[in-house]
Amino acid sequence: MATPQVAGAAALYAARHPGASAASIKAAILNSAIPTPSLNGKVTSNGRLNVSGF
Repeated sequence: MATPQVAGAAALYAARHPGASAASIKAAILNSAIPTPSLNGKVTSNGRLNVSGF
C-alpha cells in the first residue's frame, strides 16, 4: 500500500526540482530511504521512505 506515498514523494521532488527526469526522481527516492533491517530483501530500497532526505 506504499504506492500513494511514493507517488506523493515523487510529486514533491518534481515540484522542488523542475525538469528532473524520472530516473533522477527514482534515484533520489531510493537513495534517501532510511535503512530498516526488517525490510532487507523485501523492498527495493531496503528501507523506509524519507521525503525530508531530498
